[in-house]
Amino acid sequence: TQLPTVSSTETSDLPPLVTDDATAAQSTGEGMTIAFIMPLSGKYGKISSQLVDAATLAVFDVGNPDISIVPYDSDGTAEGAAVAATQAIQKGSKVIIPLFREDTASIAQIAQESNAMVLSLSNDISLAGQ
Repeated sequence: TQLPTVSSTETSDLPPLVTDDATAAQSTGEGMTIAFIMPLSGKYGKISSQLVDAATLAVFDVGNPDISIVPYDSDGTAEGAAVAATQAIQKGSKVIIPLFREDTASIAQIAQESNAMVLSLSNDISLAGQ
């Protein structure tokens, strides 16, 4: 299940989010969509929603209206994460943030084939560089 896009509408004197993609998005006006692949339902639904809320607040603090956070429900499975990542990439996301190690592993190839960046919230260092 995809939730509505949350986008910053405030302006600020703060610099844009410091990544090449964010700078390019701001200069071209294309925008940058960050997909959060989280188990928004079930056992980890509450913590997932809190992480999405925290990220949304961070976007508002940065004050860059070209950055959008879009949460996707992984249904709590690696297969669901792969489906969600595919949907996110098809809708233009170039940054994907999964919650669990299994999710990160299941979307690594999908993201690599689409030149999407994966920022895993897992503490499993064996996933680095996949």
